[in-house]
Amino acid sequence: VLRCSPLRWLPVCNELTASRKYFARAVLACPPNLSWKVWLAGGRMELNAGRDNIARKFFEKAFEQVPEKNKANVFLECSRLEDFEGNTELGRAILWKARQDCPVEWKVYLESVMLEIRAGRREKAIEIAQLALKVHNGTGRLWAVLVQLSQIDGDEVQTRVLRDALKEVPKSGEVWCEGARIHLNPFSPTFDLVKAKRYLSFARQFTPQYGDSFLESLRLELLCFLVVPLAKAKQQGMVSFSKQMVDKNLNAVLINKAIMTKTMDEVQNIFGPYKNQGFSFSFSHERVVDTTSLQLRCVNADPNYGTMWFHCRQRPTDTAKAVLHRAQSLLTRDLAMYAPIYVASLLRRYGVTSALRHERRQPPDEESDEWEAALEARLRSAPQLGEEVGGKEEGRVFRMNGGNVTGSDFLTGLFDLNTHIPTQELSPMARRKLLFGSDL
Repeated sequence: VLRCSPLRWLPVCNELTASRKYFARAVLACPPNLSWKVWLAGGRMELNAGRDNIARKFFEKAFEQVPEKNKANVFLECSRLEDFEGNTELGRAILWKARQDCPVEWKVYLESVMLEIRAGRREKAIEIAQLALKVHNGTGRLWAVLVQLSQIDGDEVQTRVLRDALKEVPKSGEVWCEGARIHLNPFSPTFDLVKAKRYLSFARQFTPQYGDSFLESLRLELLCFLVVPLAKAKQQGMVSFSKQMVDKNLNAVLINKAIMTKTMDEVQNIFGPYKNQGFSFSFSHERVVDTTSLQLRCVNADPNYGTMWFHCRQRPTDTAKAVLHRAQSLLTRDLAMYAPIYVASLLRRYGVTSALRHERRQPPDEESDEWEAALEARLRSAPQLGEEVGGKEEGRVFRMNGGNVTGSDFLTGLFDLNTHIPTQELSPMARRKLLFGSDL
């Protein structure tokens, strides 16, 4: 419910009264097999007006009139309403019933997974996703959420799930986007902007309506323009250092440890006391990123869904250009805040790659599968970002701004979106956007 003075609320009340009259006329005029859609729309309107009990009655009315083939849509709305009200167990029960009555509808499985994610029950979410894929193994969005849920189990497990997904749904833009996110995560040992760019190209081509692929492409462009130059300035120093370590005939373990130490020293030199409370860094305002090409592709595709997409869309009428503009502001803020982590990952890769290249003496064919496999194995065996702080017992963390940052904070391109907040701790407006601002 809007918090404003009675005088400002009066026009809204008048508009709601007029809307209710139109809904009543629509129910009377539309064919019986479509009236359930009107009841659902009316229920959402009442929910926005703060009349949750009325919304529940409208959803019940929709359930009475919905054809069997469309019943899943009403189940989803009813479950979200209960989750919105804090009745998570009831919402979970409704979705269980939906899975029994509508097993051919993959959306009820996806919503079940999302409910468990919102409740902080990751293991249960994985269990339902795996169950869903036994029934709907050709659904890219189910595979994509499973890939994302596997991140906490480690890069190798997540990569294995990604490969399984691509075997089943090789033309799923959502899955290719998750693959790109793995290589855009600075905590991933295989952090690779070139591979991420290739994966995002596939994602946009196969599923142009998936907005997150365009927003992750925007993150990549911003990274290349704003962050990569900071690392490039130290690249030659990392290459020289790596060669020196190889020339000393040290084994690979000692070389990799030396490279990681050198990496953290260089990051300290660039950013200063980034580990202290209140670290602040900003990009030069003179460096304006030209995203015209990406904007044109995005406007032509006209995306309409995606977690990041909905987060950056403030209202349903926002154009693709408006969503991109807001996303650019949020992404630039995050890149400035966590630039030391991205730079550390880039420098680590420069050092490890240079050492492997120098060990071979002869220039390798860097386009070959053999080189790519050897480099991936070397990157995985090298100390990973944050290991010097957390170790194997605590997990890999990177200390900055007085707190710890982990790979889970980079599941998507927006840091705030990756932070789990219990649904009931959100404001009513944020809860409404989270639960009802989707395309399901």
